[in-house]
Amino acid sequence: MKARPLPLVLFALAAALFAHTVGFDFVNWDDFDHLWRNPNIAAPDPSASSFWNSLGYTTIVTNLTYSLNHALHGFTPAGYHAVNVFLHALNVVLVFMLLPRLGIARLFAVVGALIFATHPLVAEPVSWIVGRKDLLATTFALGALYHWLARGPTLRTDVLANMLFVCAAFSKASVFAIPVAVVLIRGFSRRSILAILPSLMIVVGLSVFMAASPAAHLAIAKDAVAPFPLRVFLTLGLKFTLFFPPFDLRPVYIHDTPSWTDATAIIGIAGVVALVAFVLLRRSRASRAWPLLLLFGAALAPGANIIPMTHDVGDAHLYLPLVFVAALIALALARATTSLARSVRFIAAAVLPLTFAPFCLTQTEIWRNGVALWQHTARAYPLSPEICRLHAGAYALADRPALALTHLEGCAARLGNRRAFLKAMRLAAERAGETEKARALKAEIAQ
Repeated sequence: MKARPLPLVLFALAAALFAHTVGFDFVNWDDFDHLWRNPNIAAPDPSASSFWNSLGYTTIVTNLTYSLNHALHGFTPAGYHAVNVFLHALNVVLVFMLLPRLGIARLFAVVGALIFATHPLVAEPVSWIVGRKDLLATTFALGALYHWLARGPTLRTDVLANMLFVCAAFSKASVFAIPVAVVLIRGFSRRSILAILPSLMIVVGLSVFMAASPAAHLAIAKDAVAPFPLRVFLTLGLKFTLFFPPFDLRPVYIHDTPSWTDATAIIGIAGVVALVAFVLLRRSRASRAWPLLLLFGAALAPGANIIPMTHDVGDAHLYLPLVFVAALIALALARATTSLARSVRFIAAAVLPLTFAPFCLTQTEIWRNGVALWQHTARAYPLSPEICRLHAGAYALADRPALALTHLEGCAARLGNRRAFLKAMRLAAERAGETEKARALKAEIAQ
């Protein structure tokens, strides 16, 4: 295959895989806070403090793209989903362009890009509109890395890299540790430090600003379920497992009895020890896996729950770290197939992304709408009052208040805690036009 069409082919394949998600709806999980209730979407106002830090962390660039969507078609979900699909397809191309600069042959850069394109882990950020912050941060971070890691970097490439990184940092804080990894990859020198210094200053400034912001309470939990460092190992252990089958990527934020003997914590400890040991070993630096593992750690660190987050165990936002996992897999496949002919090597390596694709498509269906999301999640957490309410809220959002009421009544009977659901039941009854039932529920609340 000629070199020029390759990026277009990769873009088209990634876009085709997720084209069906353009028909998906909003979901009642963060969409309210990020979109409908966010005053900076319909009318961005840089003079307002909420413009800079409305959700506990800065997502200005992400919000501006939402504002553009809103200006074009209001809150019609198709346009928002289409932008997510475009960004993912663009990121697949950027992965293909970056991997040769990280020591991976062009043939296996294609394989790495395809693994990234089809891995089930990308289903959430691509299919869920609010996942755009991960997509955008990755777009700009990959662009920055492409210029920082250029052969024979110049002032021009470093300036471009810093400009792109600033856009990444204002999309989501998950990129904050990337400049540190760049310094170590390029070699710890005055030239390397100066190359990332503007970005490092932005990271420090944003970190201080976000910590001091009145909105910080939205993202930081005052009373974490698990203490430090246990919560870090629990979070990382969960995230390490999400890269591998069975690829069950339902929202995970419930952990009632954290323990050092928890299998997730043990996986987290083992993973951190192995990663740190490999990165610190001097002889490992000659390996092509070394910069990939370094970047993987840098991409993973900001979401490690070092500062306790409101979702204590963490989310499945591993989109950027997946870039480097895909690269590591491509590197391993390249070494494992060295003795084979070039065409046979590619065919053998392409089996993996082809295997991933059906799992990825299955995961996207979870995000079709709020009802599908919470119906799927309730299977893992059948006794959670919060998920019961969210599931009922999804029915209400879909203009099915009678089903919302029926669901809430079922939850109240099953969980034996009717009072916890009374207010939601009354609202559902009013929306369903069941005046008498709503009146009875109001009286029951007053008792």
